[in-house]
Amino acid sequence: MSSMSSGARAPQPSSAALSPVRLRAVAVGAATVAALVVWGIGKAAGAELNVVQAEGDPAMEVGFAAVAVSALFSALLGWGVLALLEKFAPARSLIVWTVLTSAVALLSLMPVLFSDASTGTKVVLPLAHLAVAAVVIPLMRRSAVSTR
Repeated sequence: MSSMSSGARAPQPSSAALSPVRLRAVAVGAATVAALVVWGIGKAAGAELNVVQAEGDPAMEVGFAAVAVSALFSALLGWGVLALLEKFAPARSLIVWTVLTSAVALLSLMPVLFSDASTGTKVVLPLAHLAVAAVVIPLMRRSAVSTR
C-alpha cells in the first residue's frame, strides 16, 4: 500500500479564479487598506498631516476617516469608469482606462506637492495616492483581461 493519497485535492483559490466582480471588490478593499497603511505609518513616524482647503482657512488634519473615504471613493470611481468603458467602448476600454487612471493618479499628487504643507504631508499623502493606484490599476486590469 502506498503512503500517498489517491484522493483529489480541492482547488486553491487564486486571483485568476476570482470572478471579475470579486477581483474588483478585492481591489477596492485592498486599495483602501493600502492607503490606510501608508497613513498609519506616517502618523506613527510623527508626520503632521494637515491641509489647508482655501487660503486663509485653518489647517485641517487628514484623519483615518478622510483617508478611508477618499481611497474607497477613488477605487469605486475607477471601477465605475472601467465598467462604463467596457460597456460603451469595449474594444479600447482597457487602454483608455489605464491611461486615464494613470493620469488621474499623477494629477492627484499636484495639489499636495505644490501646497503650503508640512514635509510629512508632502510625503505621506502622495504615497497614499500612489498606493491606491498601485493596487487598483493592476487588479482592475486583471479583472478586465479575465472577462475576455
